[in-house]
Amino acid sequence: MKEHAAIIIRNKKNEILFIKRSMKKKTLPGAWSFPSGTLENNEDFHKTTIREAKGELGIDVNLEKLLAKKGLPEFSVQLYFVLCTIKN
Repeated sequence: MKEHAAIIIRNKKNEILFIKRSMKKKTLPGAWSFPSGTLENNEDFHKTTIREAKGELGIDVNLEKLLAKKGLPEFSVQLYFVLCTIKN
């Protein structure tokens, strides 16, 4: 089962960022979702969250807390839902 960090970014107005997945994705093409990324070798969900926020969105984030950990066996995925705020 692959592990992924789902990045829940909340702004000062308590709005949450969603992105629309590419139509070229194998899983859930075109679906609205949280930005996310796969944990790489020797990486925990903290490091993945920071790396993916910078790489996918071009932003630095503050990790607030882990909201939930959820297994999705139908997709062979373990998700870590991480609440963040934008640093800059």
